[in-house]
Amino acid sequence: MDRPKVQRARRRSEIIEEEEEAPPQKVAAPPPSRTRELQAKQATELRGNIQEISTKIDEAKENVKSTANSISDNIRKIADQITVNISDQAKKVGGIIAGLINRRLNKGPLPTSSVGGGEQDFDDAPMAAAPAARPAAEPAPAPQAPYNLLEKRVPDVVPVAYASLYAQGVHFQTFDKQPLVANASQLSDQALNAYFIENAIADAHKCLKLVEKFPEPTDGPYAGISLVYLFENIRPDDVYYFLHYVQDKPKPFIDKQFKFSEAFASWVLKRSAQTRIADPFPQVPEVPYSPLYNDNIRFQTVTRKQLVIAAGKSPAEVDAMFIQNAMEDARQCVDFVSQFPPSKQGPYKDRPLRDIFKRIQPRDIHFFLHYVKSQPDVFRNRNLKFSEAFASWILKRSHETQL
Repeated sequence: MDRPKVQRARRRSEIIEEEEEAPPQKVAAPPPSRTRELQAKQATELRGNIQEISTKIDEAKENVKSTANSISDNIRKIADQITVNISDQAKKVGGIIAGLINRRLNKGPLPTSSVGGGEQDFDDAPMAAAPAARPAAEPAPAPQAPYNLLEKRVPDVVPVAYASLYAQGVHFQTFDKQPLVANASQLSDQALNAYFIENAIADAHKCLKLVEKFPEPTDGPYAGISLVYLFENIRPDDVYYFLHYVQDKPKPFIDKQFKFSEAFASWVLKRSAQTRIADPFPQVPEVPYSPLYNDNIRFQTVTRKQLVIAAGKSPAEVDAMFIQNAMEDARQCVDFVSQFPPSKQGPYKDRPLRDIFKRIQPRDIHFFLHYVKSQPDVFRNRNLKFSEAFASWILKRSHETQL
């Protein structure tokens, strides 16, 4: 008997019986027409929304793409600039290091830069070639600066206005017998004074060979200094020192045609020890500043800072601080006052403001304070710059000051 065949026939009979017993399935009725319209409308709106969202997504993609491209370009440019800057800085640093190494090999001074100012690159100038090997011995000491010897021997000298001597008939010549100052009568006093000093120094420089035969002075400030050294390194102070002698004893020079170099050499050898420096106002009593400060007479520096702050200081300290700070402030204004003409009267007559400010002494400050003390209303509660008030006083009121 074929068992598998019998089992298949039995299973087929069971399936047929199950289908006959199952209830019949209902066929879905078609939706009414209103429902179909609503479904169609919703489908249309959905498609529109999807399309709008899709469009916005596409626009967003374009914006993102454009932004990305822009960022990419900027990053590329920044990277290129950074590369260039790094390259430039690397070259500059390399130049600095090379310059420092080269200067160190040459035993030259290391460059310095000023704080607050514009620093200069060390590689502005071509780098020198590498030096040859040097011996182990230490280099010889540098020679003494040419002016040092004269500056130690001859202190600052109050200038003498040559214009006043010229008006008296003191006329010097060059070594080749030409007027030391051409067309002197047509020049202003200020120009005449400046040209005389300049030409006198130039004439002395031309006479170095001619003074080699003269001995060294044996007395006076130039004792032991050769005339060659003096003529080679002559300064305005040395010329002024000589003019003090001429001013004190003008008769031997009036209406004479002396060569300046010969007259100066003769004075150094025979008369410099006897020369007295004329003092325009030898006796100036000191004026304490602290009472003026307490009277609200206060000055400022050229940079508009208080010249003196007296809080916590004794009157003596205030007085000393005022004198010191006033002199320092005046020295900072030397170039500024060069544009003004000299005073035409008083103890500072014919002296350039530049020279007065450069050589300022406590006596000058006290002289000014005598005027301030006599005219307090002019200065009280004003906070004037000291340098400006001092210069104005020299030019317009110094001759009126009573000691």
